[in-house]
Amino acid sequence: MMTNLLSDREERRSAVLTPHHAFVWASAGTGKTHTLTLRALYLLLHNQERSLYTANRREERLAAATRVLQSIALTTFTRKASAEMKTRLYEYLDAIVSNPTWEALANTPPAHKDRLFLEIVDSAVAHSPLKNYERFRLGVEALAERASELQISTIHSFAASILRRHPLQAEIPPNVRFAREEEDEDEVQSVTGQLIQRWWESRAGRDPELQQHLSVVLRVVSISQIRTWFAWIQNCPWIGEETASILNGEDCEVQFRDALSALVKELRGVSYPKISHRRQQLEAALKLIQNDDIDVWRRLCEFATENEDYFFLTSSGLPQALRNSINALPEIYRQYFQDASFFHFQAARLYLRKAHAEAWRSWCHLVDDFARWAPTAAMKELGLVTFDDMIRLANQLLRSSPEVRRQERLRLRALLVDEFQDTDPHQLELLGMLLGTSPDDNHDVLGFFVGDPKQSIYRFRGADVASIGRFRQQYNERIRPRTPVQEFQLVTSFRS
Repeated sequence: MMTNLLSDREERRSAVLTPHHAFVWASAGTGKTHTLTLRALYLLLHNQERSLYTANRREERLAAATRVLQSIALTTFTRKASAEMKTRLYEYLDAIVSNPTWEALANTPPAHKDRLFLEIVDSAVAHSPLKNYERFRLGVEALAERASELQISTIHSFAASILRRHPLQAEIPPNVRFAREEEDEDEVQSVTGQLIQRWWESRAGRDPELQQHLSVVLRVVSISQIRTWFAWIQNCPWIGEETASILNGEDCEVQFRDALSALVKELRGVSYPKISHRRQQLEAALKLIQNDDIDVWRRLCEFATENEDYFFLTSSGLPQALRNSINALPEIYRQYFQDASFFHFQAARLYLRKAHAEAWRSWCHLVDDFARWAPTAAMKELGLVTFDDMIRLANQLLRSSPEVRRQERLRLRALLVDEFQDTDPHQLELLGMLLGTSPDDNHDVLGFFVGDPKQSIYRFRGADVASIGRFRQQYNERIRPRTPVQEFQLVTSFRS
């Protein structure tokens, strides 16, 4: 255990003190917040504003402090994490300001226990123009006084700050308001409900073609169910993008039937009651398929839902005898029993094709219309910039205006990202346009990313571990950093 602690300590030290771009892969409980806070402190204290540590006039030091603070942006995933990060950073700055000498700082709890903090301060003093702790402390005092100007925020607030600095170029009307992160879930749902009502009135209520599609869909589902699905599509746009693809592809009925038949044969030699019962269910389903009973596919969807924790290779309670039977199948059949979601999807697709093909086509038309209308509707219809709008509009602004992108890049020295594993592709695009160098200038914005792919929990919001992996793999080619890109691993948990 001691070896791991020493190893992690050196990894953390190297990550915090690196002059390069860095990815820090940190397991749960390994001190991600501590690492990010110390990295932010290092960048603040090691800065290029000589006047921060040399100016005799307080006003000059404060102006330099503002430039330093505004050159660093740190994005977190929640307001709570942002507040925690700010508190820790303010405590570090306060510890320096409160101690008139290096010796006093080094012997003041808890600073004397945080060796990396002391090393950062010692290094910053040594690299400051006058190499004098008292003059250095006056500069840190200016940083502490203006510390509220350091942007530690969620990525949505970060995107909103870009839009607020360039409202004309972003085409943000003066009467709109930005969604607030302190708004509770009821307020967010209220906005979604208002948008759905506006679509119903302004689009579906006036377009004969949409009305025809609605009449077809309403034979199968209720208005309440339509509203529920539109709310999901509003909050998770990828649902709309994937809807039309559900009925695409070859009809897999024959292959699905053969896979069920192959597993039933494998299970006939297994005598466990629970397994025998499920084999009998599949045998009954096979007879219904032979009789062309459409409802069998709905029943198979129910089978997948009821047995997701027992019957599939990814199931936590899968018996070894059942696992052996599934693994004995050819790969083309085994895929159907890999996990419940694949089985459910194939059965649902066949049921929709056979029972509700016309309704599904009409549903796709409605979803497509709502999905194309919704992204700009909040701002146009309600005078509100939603969280998704903030990312989308910031990306659109940076793509369409090279001058704005240049200004935003030049004001940054470093961009630090917390919970990197929960960053979605649209957020990655925003980060990518601000990092590294660009063809029109040689200014290098340092990237520092901390995350753990194993802790990614926001797939429903579009977070995609594969996209994050590609972002890292393509970092050199896409970002073109002037300095190397390093990777660090933190594995020792302090929770146990």
